[in-house]
Amino acid sequence: MVMACIRISRRLSVFIGRTIPGVGWVLLARDAFIIATNTVFKYHRMVKAEDKVL
Repeated sequence: MVMACIRISRRLSVFIGRTIPGVGWVLLARDAFIIATNTVFKYHRMVKAEDKVL
């Protein structure tokens, strides 16, 4: 039998991520997507048209 351990957290997102691991993975993937998208967008604003990627 597996015993569940409840951890107290002050942040709701940390609590949800620990309680339901699937939600934590979705939030991690969303954050990675937002970071990558913003990085490419800012890079495109800094370089010439022929140096753009994607």
